[in-house]
Amino acid sequence: MPIPADIGQQAVDAYTAALGPASEREALTTAVASLKRHVGYLRTVHTEPVLTGLASQLNALMDEVRTIVATHGRLVDGESAIDAGTEAVEAFTRLRAMVREVDALRATQREVLRDVVDAGVLNTIYKSGQDQFTDVSRFPLPADIKRVITGTRRRSPAFLIYAAESGRHWVPTSVDELTAEASGAVDIGSADDGSSASSFNH
Repeated sequence: MPIPADIGQQAVDAYTAALGPASEREALTTAVASLKRHVGYLRTVHTEPVLTGLASQLNALMDEVRTIVATHGRLVDGESAIDAGTEAVEAFTRLRAMVREVDALRATQREVLRDVVDAGVLNTIYKSGQDQFTDVSRFPLPADIKRVITGTRRRSPAFLIYAAESGRHWVPTSVDELTAEASGAVDIGSADDGSSASSFNH
């Protein structure tokens, strides 16, 4: 088989064409590695905006729950919804969907706090429910709500209705705000702004 006269140019073209994807892969690998190195720092720095966003979402959900209660009454189970009519059944279905939304919201909240607050302190706060309800020390939560807080019972429409009507269901918008609420807990410390050694997770 004869050797093409432009074999050198073909080799150069093939090499050049291969450089593009190789460079893209290398850049992507570098970017991913950099993100992994900085993700802890980014979470710490941006804790407050994330918590503020979660608080806004929770407030909107609680407003929606209150609207449903005002329109259809306390739809704590499917039977009460069926008795109240078709629109009430739809409202109860929405309440059940909101339970899942609150579950996801609280999971995100805990992911954020896990990176910036001592695990032992968080455990104390979670057991008391101070990350979910205000004034827990002065106004103890009902037994059914405590069972949800301690994880022995799942959230339900009845839980959401109590949370909305109590006016105490919240997401702290900063670590300092959580510290103030959980005043009886161990000192949580202060966020690492990247200029000094973090006081968290020690």
